[in-house]
Amino acid sequence: MAMLAHLLALLTGFIGPLIFYCVRKDDDEFVRFHTLQAVYFELLAIVFVFLTCGFGGIVIFIYNIIACMRANDGEWYHYPIAGEWARR
Repeated sequence: MAMLAHLLALLTGFIGPLIFYCVRKDDDEFVRFHTLQAVYFELLAIVFVFLTCGFGGIVIFIYNIIACMRANDGEWYHYPIAGEWARR
């Protein structure tokens, strides 16, 4: 389920993980953390991509792929900045 949150972020931006978080609030802490982290990261990604005139999208895509793989392996992967926000 945690990997699904990151895949939704790849496909829909922050809207997919936000809906997923609202629907699956009763899941375990691991799934909630990854879902909330995906929401925060995608919101930061919008600003980053805008500031880099779209070129930052490649970096964002790579981070999303890494997060998908790590969540699938059961690791508590942290995105830069957004990971600490979601941890709180």
